Amino acid sequence: SSSSSSSSLISPGDSSPLPAADLMSSSTKSSRASTISYQPTTTPLYKILEIGVGPGPNMELYRRAAGKSSFSGDMIEVTGLDANVNMEPYASKAAQLSGVPFRFVLGDAEKLPFPDESFEAVVG
Repeated sequence: SSSSSSSSLISPGDSSPLPAADLMSSSTKSSRASTISYQPTTTPLYKILEIGVGPGPNMELYRRAAGKSSFSGDMIEVTGLDANVNMEPYASKAAQLSGVPFRFVLGDAEKLPFPDESFEAVVG
């Protein structure tokens, strides 16, 4: 299992990261998820996973948070995980309108389909 020091939990409306448990242990990985859409970006330095992204209401928050930090919009990437494929067009549109590089992944939050330490922050 990986160290939890590289992951943070950002509460909606709060730009300060809080320590988070390691949500990406090997027991939570699954190959059942599939990527629905992806906007390629330059190599992001700060990757965010939003579990239960829904229609993407936090996209503007991510853009503003990137603007207030040393990260520019090109240096973040949001991966939205949701079990409902119908949320993909809404989340993708919200990300596009906010200028946030985004990919939607269809999957189960209890069986994360990502390798350990794939993200710098996890929002849930």
